[in-house]
Amino acid sequence: MFVALLAAVLLQSRSDADADAAAAAQAAVSDRETPFSCVRDGSMPEIKMCAAEDMVAETERMERYLEAARIRASELDEHSVEYGPRTRQAAWLSESQQAWETYAERRCDGVKEATSGGTMGSLGWMGCITEATRQRTHDIWSDYLTYWDTTPPVLPEPVLTVAEERTRAEAH
Repeated sequence: MFVALLAAVLLQSRSDADADAAAAAQAAVSDRETPFSCVRDGSMPEIKMCAAEDMVAETERMERYLEAARIRASELDEHSVEYGPRTRQAAWLSESQQAWETYAERRCDGVKEATSGGTMGSLGWMGCITEATRQRTHDIWSDYLTYWDTTPPVLPEPVLTVAEERTRAEAH
């Protein structure tokens, strides 16, 4: 859901400098053919493709963690009545996610504006969204997918970027 929103926002903000990034984000979301591929030390369109792929990959990971957190929050709410009044963990999670999405959009629009006027605006925006998403994923993990005791977490701690995880997996 958030992945499509990111691509839509990027596509709406198409200036000449953003056209390559918008195409890269759309291609990464829809998996259709694109004239560019990700080359981290390549041309600006290739670098923007990497940024778009990173943004989408981090958002997809956040969505996986968010789904697991929704399940856990609902379970906590169901079991809370055994010890007192019913909790609102699922509601708090939903409300905090909505607030985070608004915050991330406003924060990263400011970054984009500060870096506008060239090819860096969309790259700055995608980097900001990617980093904010990584931070949010960790918050979701910490708040909903870990336990107060020695029980292992529901999902692994998201320490590395998705790109770093892929690089490590390919090296082994």
